[in-house]
Amino acid sequence: MLEDGFLEHLLLQKEGVVETTDKDPLYLTAETLHHVILISDAMGLVELHQLFKKLEYRDDVSFAIRGLLPNEKTINDVGMRILHLLDGFQNLPHVVLDPRPFAEVQAVSAPMILTYHGETLLASATGLANPVYMENKVLRGELGDLGNHGSVVTISERDLNEVMKERMANLDTDKIKKEAVERYWEHAVFYQLPNATYSQERIFTPLITLNEDIALDDGTVLFAQGQQFNTLEVMPFTQRLVIFDATNEDQMAFVKSLPQTDFKTTYVTTRFDRALKWDAVKAVENELNAPVMQLNQELITGFNLMVIPSVITADNTNKNFIIREVLVGGE
Repeated sequence: MLEDGFLEHLLLQKEGVVETTDKDPLYLTAETLHHVILISDAMGLVELHQLFKKLEYRDDVSFAIRGLLPNEKTINDVGMRILHLLDGFQNLPHVVLDPRPFAEVQAVSAPMILTYHGETLLASATGLANPVYMENKVLRGELGDLGNHGSVVTISERDLNEVMKERMANLDTDKIKKEAVERYWEHAVFYQLPNATYSQERIFTPLITLNEDIALDDGTVLFAQGQQFNTLEVMPFTQRLVIFDATNEDQMAFVKSLPQTDFKTTYVTTRFDRALKWDAVKAVENELNAPVMQLNQELITGFNLMVIPSVITADNTNKNFIIREVLVGGE
């Protein structure tokens, strides 16, 4: 069955119509228009399915839902409702959750059709879901609110943006932050290293090997695959890095016994006392009178860490790291 005005629409397509606005000429054809039909659960499943079936051949038509029903709690709930709406359709209509077109026309009833040229709303009509009718009107220069053309229902969904604003206003952000901080210790990952069984000093040269060529846009190879770079040639290391276990009394005593140096000292622990949570961090930092980092895999790899405690400095002349591994407490 043909939609009302379908043949007239074909004639207009052949003509091509030039529409003039107050600002600039706007060249319109049916192919440059697209339509958003505002729908609601209140229309009922039968009417919605009939509408989808009638317009399934139109790829320039989408259907918008404003938000959540009173019994829906999340966007996933709306998604499940949309899936239920589309069940049984081979040519799936484009149904989206989008409150913006509703807000653009301050819609309170459905169905309602909005006709756009790009992002510009040209015309709207209430109680109507007929894109051919809208194209005929717009191509004749009739723009804006084209009135009410049929029966409507009150939109039953709440505006998604309003729901989100309301929920944000009701959030206890301080409580959420506090709970997130507390949960950190439940999932914190500690990277353990074995304790040193003897003292030694070793040299580590931080080389990076390229896995592939680095080339310019014109194909010129700047650096070839397999080429190696010493990171200390690019950036000298001017601090002392101390890696230790803050829960080990002997290692804590060793760290506190280290001599003063002109270099900045960075303290890194393999772990804190998980049971004490943030109090453990505060206690260690107070004892060392300095911030204490937590060891991660990047540090282990970047400095070739093997045991603790380790004290790392750099010989920037020879481009090497000097790693001093120390047996403490007679282990």
